[in-house]
Amino acid sequence: MNLERFKGTINLAIPLHRFTTWKIGGIADMVVIPQDKTDLEILVYELSKTNTPWLILGNGSNILFSDNGYRGAVIILGDGFKHISTEDSMIRAGAAASLHQLAQKTAQTGLAGLEELAGIPGTVGGAAFVNAGAHGKSLMDYCTAVHGINALGKQTTLTTFRPEYRSGGLPDNFIITDIDLKLTFKNPSEIHALMTKYLEKRRSTQPLADASAGCTFKNPDNRGAGRLIDELGLKGFQKGRAMISSKHANFIINIGEAKASDVIDIIRHVRMKVWKSYGVRLQLEVLIIDEYGNPQNPGRIP
Repeated sequence: MNLERFKGTINLAIPLHRFTTWKIGGIADMVVIPQDKTDLEILVYELSKTNTPWLILGNGSNILFSDNGYRGAVIILGDGFKHISTEDSMIRAGAAASLHQLAQKTAQTGLAGLEELAGIPGTVGGAAFVNAGAHGKSLMDYCTAVHGINALGKQTTLTTFRPEYRSGGLPDNFIITDIDLKLTFKNPSEIHALMTKYLEKRRSTQPLADASAGCTFKNPDNRGAGRLIDELGLKGFQKGRAMISSKHANFIINIGEAKASDVIDIIRHVRMKVWKSYGVRLQLEVLIIDEYGNPQNPGRIP
């Protein structure tokens, strides 16, 4: 690869557990941090030209890497993608900005809509790609445009997309660089009060101090996945050094040097128990990938 004009950082043979909230993952061939859009264009073009596999990683709060690592380049967007700017009721947020920062910034300027999302531990780009949400609200409810780099390394703006539950409806191999949001004005004190309410609820019901990737399974229609798992008495169920949280049954936590295989064993066990007891096929909310970047769906009920 010709990366002479690349200004970012290139690291070889890096443990992926450093970059995920689950603290799990083997060695990646390469972790690359582009500093701006020009850097990103150069990088994607060179990776494509040399047929080097790549994937984009935000805060690592919704992913399980293989114990064998990743045979390719993991791209983490640098400081040039952390901007947040407002103009009237419109916001442009960089993909590497934290979703919590975005919610706090909009609250300070009297813009309402993201209160329910405060505290979700992801980046704006990652949240847009999976259409992160809570309490009936999702980020893409407010999105008017998504800016990014396509698979050919060219800057592109999307204004048409079809978000769904836990999917932003965006193309594969599209790297989000910024998103535009339109919110509504409201009394800042009311916004902060609502945000505080949701943050306190999150702290009281979720194991935020433990290493996890948030909710492991999507909620089935009109039923909470955590409630189904809890009713089966699976809180505290353990495989290796991974365990179902005693605080929230939809969280699988790393209690110290857990392996991806430990988490996968629990996922398989939970899916089968829920299927046999309730006839419900639990769908993954987290992304599980093998060392070649292929998505995995362990324990899926046919």
